[in-house]
Amino acid sequence: MNRHLAIAAAGFGLALLCTSQSWAGSTSNGWSQRPTAAGVPAEGARTQYVFCFGGNPYTIYFSPVFTTASSSDIPNLSVAYGRYLTQTGYKANGGQCIHSDTSADASAEKLRRENGFRPGRKIIETSWSGS
Repeated sequence: MNRHLAIAAAGFGLALLCTSQSWAGSTSNGWSQRPTAAGVPAEGARTQYVFCFGGNPYTIYFSPVFTTASSSDIPNLSVAYGRYLTQTGYKANGGQCIHSDTSADASAEKLRRENGFRPGRKIIETSWSGS
């Protein structure tokens, strides 16, 4: 009887050991890959909502709100937008881009800035979207 009890206890212990390993994260790196599989950008590459503007004392040029996959290109967007304005023939003193974590926040900030410029300047919407 003791032998049967020992075998049963060993089997039960082995079952607990196997179960506890699966609870402990035997999914290898599967858990870390789940956000990417669900469409969430990898860590460090989160989606940003951006709009850019630039102008002169008479006119301000605004881009629409667009998405960018990472915040790593923040400095480059302002330079690129300023170049776009110049190459397109708009008279501007460079560009500035505003980044936000949500589309609603970016749209609200864009509207706030447009309204701030409206009393003294003409507002022109461009079609530039980050490229």
